Amino acid sequence: MTHYLDLHTYLRIAAEVVGVEAGVLAVSGDLTVADAALNACAAHHKVVGGHPGIPEQAAVLTRRLCTGKPLPSHNQAVAYQMMREFASRNGCTWSDPPGDHEGHTAELFRGVRDGTVSDEQLAVWISERIGRSHDDRG
Repeated sequence: MTHYLDLHTYLRIAAEVVGVEAGVLAVSGDLTVADAALNACAAHHKVVGGHPGIPEQAAVLTRRLCTGKPLPSHNQAVAYQMMREFASRNGCTWSDPPGDHEGHTAELFRGVRDGTVSDEQLAVWISERIGRSHDDRG
């Protein structure tokens, strides 16, 4: 069973990333856009008629948060942390890209935001960074 994220989780993570209280973000951001992104992740497997893996669903979530811009700023950073949280809640471990000191992840997320990186490309990138937790039985 896939575990999806909700608005409460979004606001908590966004508050941590942005450094602003969740209540302030709830008023200054567009929660309908955030909610649509969260729901798109769950709806994705229904549309394609199967059960895509965690990387594919995480890619949909990430793209929608990056392109929908539910916050005035920091959308890519919040999307990155939400993607990691989604993977974690679904029994995956995350490994940061080796040698990312040159900002390859930030560049990739700019591409997601700008539409030059597809969901498929992002899903491949995500799949290269996650592994299944040893205690995951699903």
